[in-house]
Amino acid sequence: MYTEITDPKEIEACVRRLRGVLSKRFAHRKSRIVGWPSGHREGLVAFAAKSGESVPWVVVGSDEKTGGHVHLLGHGDPSESGALLIDLQFNFTRQSFDRTKGGAFVVDSEGRIHLAHRGIATRGKSRVNKELLLRKAPVTRIEAASDVRPGVVQLMLVGPIEAPSFVEDLAWFCQQVREAVQMVAGASVESKEREQRSKRGSGNGAGGKKKIPKTPWDMAVNVYTQEFSGKVIAKGRKAPVHMEWRHGKVVDALSRHCFKMKWGKTESSDAIDLIVRRKSKSEIWIFEVKTSALSQPLYTAIGQLVFNGAAIARKYPDAKVVRHLVIPAALNPEPRRDFCRELGLKVVSYSSFDADAKFSFD
Repeated sequence: MYTEITDPKEIEACVRRLRGVLSKRFAHRKSRIVGWPSGHREGLVAFAAKSGESVPWVVVGSDEKTGGHVHLLGHGDPSESGALLIDLQFNFTRQSFDRTKGGAFVVDSEGRIHLAHRGIATRGKSRVNKELLLRKAPVTRIEAASDVRPGVVQLMLVGPIEAPSFVEDLAWFCQQVREAVQMVAGASVESKEREQRSKRGSGNGAGGKKKIPKTPWDMAVNVYTQEFSGKVIAKGRKAPVHMEWRHGKVVDALSRHCFKMKWGKTESSDAIDLIVRRKSKSEIWIFEVKTSALSQPLYTAIGQLVFNGAAIARKYPDAKVVRHLVIPAALNPEPRRDFCRELGLKVVSYSSFDADAKFSFD
């Protein structure tokens, strides 16, 4: 059970605790340009490590207009000099409580303070659909009780701010939400284009084609189409900014592997990364892919497999649903495999985050 923190004084205290943790764990500072949709700033950026291709970083400050608390987060190479593009913002208003900013704090039943996000995000200068983002982002979603109307709020949970894994969990969270933002924004554009095409020539009128009713399965899943992956170059004012998505590469490589093995037809849905309808058996295989084996993505994946697998099993009672957790290869995978077996899950490990990924099935 979680409770939203709404008292301005308590929020101020939470911000101080958060910044204390960030200052200790993001200890390597360097002057860089940081860009976001409405502008950019040059100043000190705190990195979580001295070197690396995708090191988490944070910029802490205040809003020049409102005086609110600003926390910009992203990932990049500390050794480079180009501009950095943010993944996500955790901002808070001061002196009064409102829900117009992305950041939130909640307290659990044990009294631990957790950082959370409200799903307020943008792509370019356009804000993405909040409700759709909350559904699509592969992170832990919670309902928190609140003493401010409507009394219950939906949030995306990062985790306890003083947990040992907080920096890793925060970095993973920001990248996953940013990927979801890109998918939601892309889906909105595609939906508008389909609607325009439909108005120009679909339906049963002259020049149109008669619509074929879809079966329940067709409405639930679609033939697998390649996910977005690779790098996007955003035009910065002083230097290009490179962003890379790995999740789509792994899902696409897994789809090709299943096709090569001739296991069956590969499909996908909004809720499930990959589905295989077996040819020789009355089975439906579902796969949930994660690019990190940290505790939070594992818990999220397990929940997704159990929940979505139950929905498919109810709709197709004659088929056996086999759930697969797909995660990066680990040095000592046996304890994790044992736990997953007890939960009725199969573990699939992979060797790399690219098209040449090799998969090992449990």
